[in-house]
Amino acid sequence: MPVSDSLRLWGEPAGGRVRAHPSRASSRTRSRSLLPAIAVSLIAALFATACGGGGGRGADDGRAAAAFPSVDTADPLAPVPLKEPKTVRVAVTSGALSYGAVFAANGLGEFKKENLTADVQVLPAQDAHVLLSQGRLDVAVTIPTPGVLNLISGGAGARVVFPGGGRQEDSTQGWYINKKALGPNGKFDAADVKGVTLGVPTGKASGAMGLFFEKVRAEGVDLKPDDVTFENLAGADIAGALERGAIDVGYISNPFNDVIIKSGCCEIMPGLISSRPSVYYWFSDSLRTQNPDVGLAFVRALARTTQTYLQGDFRADEKVVSALAAGSGTEANVVRTLEPNKFGTDLDGVPEEIASYQSWYLETDALSYTTPLTAGQIIDRRFVDALKVGQKTR
Repeated sequence: MPVSDSLRLWGEPAGGRVRAHPSRASSRTRSRSLLPAIAVSLIAALFATACGGGGGRGADDGRAAAAFPSVDTADPLAPVPLKEPKTVRVAVTSGALSYGAVFAANGLGEFKKENLTADVQVLPAQDAHVLLSQGRLDVAVTIPTPGVLNLISGGAGARVVFPGGGRQEDSTQGWYINKKALGPNGKFDAADVKGVTLGVPTGKASGAMGLFFEKVRAEGVDLKPDDVTFENLAGADIAGALERGAIDVGYISNPFNDVIIKSGCCEIMPGLISSRPSVYYWFSDSLRTQNPDVGLAFVRALARTTQTYLQGDFRADEKVVSALAAGSGTEANVVRTLEPNKFGTDLDGVPEEIASYQSWYLETDALSYTTPLTAGQIIDRRFVDALKVGQKTR
């Protein structure tokens, strides 16, 4: 089956590359937008033809074993430039600041210190995972989608190797309920969720629903997917519908949380979002097993950037703001107003987070398999463990 033109970005381009921000053509971060997402049926066919067998994916691969002893034990995150310059092909799904580590590492020269160039493109998650499975993409920065989990179940070598950004514990982003939907006491109770109309990007298919349902059920409410009416809405539309009362509950993120708070229409539903990472860096076999030295250099640059520049309120550092603005395509004055993400460098808590997504996808029949994948089938800890990033090293 011929490959869709939308998947030719790292092969022979059909008609040139489409740039998301042509005014920044000289930037080392070259963000591009993709043609419309390919149909689900085409994705399924490509999965079947592109994934093939699974040779060379074991954790004991000799090239990986040879790469990891090169870590400087005195300063594990010190740059170790590759002998030859390498380009790593990276996909993000938007300019959200949860992707801040890759944006900042590019803009602040941390990849350059490793003799790396990160070619960053903006792609829909489903397209990124197709390219990842074909070896035409090295890194995808996404949530755990049904697509990537189905690929892994079928033998693909994609694995999580590093965390992206998450919410702060005191975040004002999250689930909000219109006060009109509250019970007689006027205060939020988990039982208030039954029967609501709920707005969320991608609707019922959103993996974030897993934690939402887990938390509500933990309060003793027997909540089932059919007890909620899902509305698939974009962020701005969710905020407007929630404020008008057209929906009862909505997921609100930057910058719409400020709008909702100022309106006084709604209140946040505490404890229903996680402060763990919301996106992850997935490596293909090209970095995990074929070129693990390049993969290690990439993770080292991300970890060094995270520990050096992205702790606390990094909006006070103009260099960081400029790098994030350039990488995300967001004006610097807007970046300064956005709630900063929480960035870490280890994978603690990631298995539980991904298990929540997988459980929801299984419950809603979004997966092609029925026996849950284990953490070891989804996560490759070797890179972060080799760099000792579970502890502050710089």
